[in-house]
Amino acid sequence: MNDKHKRHANLTKLTVDHDDERDEQINKDQGKEVTFSFWVGLAVILLALIPRFFFLFFKTDIQTFGSFWYGDVFHHWLIGYLTKEIGLHQGFLRLWDLKGLEYYWGILHPLLLVVLFTLTRSADILIVRLVSLVSGVISIALIYLIVCRYWNRAAAWGAVILTSLSPIGIFTDASGMTDPLSTMLMLIAIYVWPKRAFLAGIFLGLSALNRAEYWLFSAGLVFLTLFLYRNWDKRLGVFAGWLAIILPYMKYLLDWTGNAIYPVWTNFFATAKGEWFEGKTLTAQQLLYTHISQGIFIATFLVTALIFWQRPKAKWIWFFGLMNIGFVSFMLGFTAYKESWMDRIWVDRLMNWPQMFVSLLLAVLLLYWLPRQFSLWRTLRVGWLAIIALVLSSQLLWQVIAQNGGFVPYKWWFFRPLAKIIAESYQGGSILVPTQADFLAYALYKYNGIEGKNLVGQMFGPFFYIEGDAFTNWEENKETVKNFFRQNDIRLMIVSGFSNDYRQLAEQEPTWFTKVNHFQETTVFSVHLDRD
Repeated sequence: MNDKHKRHANLTKLTVDHDDERDEQINKDQGKEVTFSFWVGLAVILLALIPRFFFLFFKTDIQTFGSFWYGDVFHHWLIGYLTKEIGLHQGFLRLWDLKGLEYYWGILHPLLLVVLFTLTRSADILIVRLVSLVSGVISIALIYLIVCRYWNRAAAWGAVILTSLSPIGIFTDASGMTDPLSTMLMLIAIYVWPKRAFLAGIFLGLSALNRAEYWLFSAGLVFLTLFLYRNWDKRLGVFAGWLAIILPYMKYLLDWTGNAIYPVWTNFFATAKGEWFEGKTLTAQQLLYTHISQGIFIATFLVTALIFWQRPKAKWIWFFGLMNIGFVSFMLGFTAYKESWMDRIWVDRLMNWPQMFVSLLLAVLLLYWLPRQFSLWRTLRVGWLAIIALVLSSQLLWQVIAQNGGFVPYKWWFFRPLAKIIAESYQGGSILVPTQADFLAYALYKYNGIEGKNLVGQMFGPFFYIEGDAFTNWEENKETVKNFFRQNDIRLMIVSGFSNDYRQLAEQEPTWFTKVNHFQETTVFSVHLDRD
């Protein structure tokens, strides 16, 4: 063979070797073809659905959910409801809130609520709870498919049983929080990868449109894919799909907030840097849990490095689980967020996907790996006995949830009577409500028929924009305040214990207002500027 032929042969061999290396990681992630019969699918869905349905409809009050843990559910409801009633009339996909945090989480969940509120012609909080419940059920079905593909059916059923009957999962999925929706979108991306790389990237991007931390998780999977794989079609497909969602979203955020990464930026400064915290000294218990979180983060980092080095099958599910655990432990161990530590965090929504991931790993260990290593383990069905033991022992977490106030209603004793008093005085026009009025807005809508388009938040009021003390130069600011009331047709003003500017306004201009009712420290004023 002459030198020219030798060089050609070597080049051909090198190309084949690179092709093999390029495809090796993709082949690992392809896994087995999974058949999902109707009856198996129905069984998986029912196993996940029944405990969640039973808990929501028979163990809680749907309207309050019986927990102060997830008061943010009503804030999510408020953004979706007021976006439908007000925001979309103000501009393209304009979110709306009474509190000023409408873009803090993301755009996907509010817009989904707008669609559902429109289709059902109702804005009941049950719709919000059903979104998270259905997302949780679909996530468990996806776990079955993913574990089947990479391991076996026994492990898949074990993972389904553990996650379906977990108190953390049941409690979180029935709550109405937005986390289950992002988890579902990530799992869809993991399921369609690598066969449909572009679609996987799309779903990664959609998860980021729902919660700020999923910007990090989705970006992490995208950039790990660029490093871990050699198949350019797959790498570019994921990257292009992700960018197809993220780039328009960044432009959208830039237009409405002035910051292209507003949710990530705001969350970082609010929680990680600590602008929402007081800088107080940690208790001995908080210090202990801080050290535990730091240890978990270091261990997670080492395991992640090992997975990156070994590159096993199912890498995306590994990295998603490890990134989530690493993120939570980092926030609780190394940032100002550690001030928010409470005992309930072990059973909180923050632990929902980590516990699902750990359940998945335990099912694989008990029903796939150990039976393959030890025939006696397989013969005696030890794995299934262990699964049953884990399910039974996990039910003790209900006690932890109860002991930490998981079934204590959140302020309905205050907001429902207040809403009734306001409704009794309402005769049309707009109502000026305090900031953080999500519970009040829902009580006005649900129990008194007052629509969101008739509510104006005090954060949109003139005092929010006037620099310094407005009453120091009152003659200069008086007309601005008066015009605000007239332009918004405000007929009632609700002054809470925190509405200092508006309480002082009522004292400064007594001819503008008449006190018509009160409930505890909250006063209801009628507004009649025509007397001035």
